[in-house]
Amino acid sequence: MRKNQKIQLMQKEHSNQYQVKVLKKVIGNFDHNVETYKINNIKNMKKLLLLFLFINISTFAQDEFYKTPLKGKITAYTVSKLSGDSLNPTFTIVEKVSYDKNGRMLTSFKGSRRSQSTEANIFNGSTVTNYKCRCSDIDAFIKNFTIRDNAELKKMQGYGSGQEPTKFVKITQLDKGGNAAVVGDYSESGYKTSETKSWYDASKNAVRIERYDIDGNLEETVLNVYNKSGKLASQKITKAKEGEYKHAWLYDKGGNNIEFLTYQDGVLKNHQKHSVSAKGSDKEFHSTDALTDATHLEKQVSYDTAGRETKVINFNADGSKSSQHEFVYDKSGNLKTYSIYYKENVLSTKYEYTADAKGNAIEVKKHQLVIYHVDGKKEPRYETSKYMRKIEYGK
Repeated sequence: MRKNQKIQLMQKEHSNQYQVKVLKKVIGNFDHNVETYKINNIKNMKKLLLLFLFINISTFAQDEFYKTPLKGKITAYTVSKLSGDSLNPTFTIVEKVSYDKNGRMLTSFKGSRRSQSTEANIFNGSTVTNYKCRCSDIDAFIKNFTIRDNAELKKMQGYGSGQEPTKFVKITQLDKGGNAAVVGDYSESGYKTSETKSWYDASKNAVRIERYDIDGNLEETVLNVYNKSGKLASQKITKAKEGEYKHAWLYDKGGNNIEFLTYQDGVLKNHQKHSVSAKGSDKEFHSTDALTDATHLEKQVSYDTAGRETKVINFNADGSKSSQHEFVYDKSGNLKTYSIYYKENVLSTKYEYTADAKGNAIEVKKHQLVIYHVDGKKEPRYETSKYMRKIEYGK
């Protein structure tokens, strides 16, 4: 089930049977297919409740500045989309984030014409509580949220609000080193849907991870081993219902991954070898399937004299080009333009950035290729949108 699917839980009147409607958005033609599934008991309902956790409710407004992460001490920033003409411009806030004096996120808002997502973190000693919702009043959600005993679920004949879940809570207990030792996920109703426990070494690497389901049963155990450089060297995953998986990574002297192996219940399932060849200032990255001895070019990367990527061409396993990304920098080294091409070297999207004195992008113009169907013919057009980012700096 994909992340962009919308799920709705409905309880039939005078019945313990539930129906789940899954709306699949087909990107190509924007059609919607509806599939209906039936849930006949509380056990399956719990599985559905867990499924809701995989719906990413933060992906409502695309981050147009994702290629230009913020630098320096930031206390807050606001991203607005500019519409209208130059004489009567209209600014619509699409993202707003604030941080505390330690650089930790306090609040976050992301919105579009169709939906919005709000997030808030509350720090209390070694406990961090994260609230996330698609709602207009997150303060009311925080005020009314109460943790409930999961034992109550066993007594219920039916459970569900009849609406798609839009509110979630994550409570993290930190250890003495500031690492996330215990993380509990909760539904809007206050029931714990899952729990993750982690243990760390002196370098803050997670060496053991245990994941528990809604009933407190151990579902998965992960054991990690790191090399002297702190890179992950091996991983053992034991799943209660699936068996044992083992992964291994090998690196060259420069710390680059050159081999990756996967075993399932002791049987080698995957063995990939990676190599890099230099051609002047360019590099080619190859991948070899050691089980079939098939090698293909993964990508070609070009660099400038400062070692920054200027062009990245990605390839499919059959050798065809999948995408091309080009980067241009200004005299101060800030990203000036970022262009994306697909398939037949067709420009799909181009971003033009303007940076402030501190090197942070504060404006972006996005040129997006849109295909219109007019009288049975395809008409490619480029539509331009503009975004402004107001940054508040700390002292």
